[in-house]
Amino acid sequence: MTNTNKGSGSRLRLAKAAGVLFLVALANLHLGAQPRPAELRFHVGRAAFPEASEHLSAGASYRHYFGKRGWALEPEYSFMTVMSEGYHRDDMLILNVVKDLTRPSRRWSLHMIMGGGAYFHRTR
Repeated sequence: MTNTNKGSGSRLRLAKAAGVLFLVALANLHLGAQPRPAELRFHVGRAAFPEASEHLSAGASYRHYFGKRGWALEPEYSFMTVMSEGYHRDDMLILNVVKDLTRPSRRWSLHMIMGGGAYFHRTR
């Protein structure tokens, strides 16, 4: 199925991203100042799948802590695109809930993460 209205998908993704950011801001106002500094994360890499071309993967997330027990909200945006001929792109908008299991003063952190979101797939 081909999308004849090329601008509607972009507007829908933008509206969803704005909604996630609004929820994070609302949680911050409701729960008060966060006990730990927020974390901005980026990733870039390659992904390989059996029977598929190699993909470029990139994305970013923002971890916002609330409460004193290591809970955080982490909205995340990621995309993957094929690095060979043709057009193929996957966009993912995810809202994660994170629980840190170790103290933040350590060099590494063990945590649980659970999330859900939207997946958009386009090919030409």
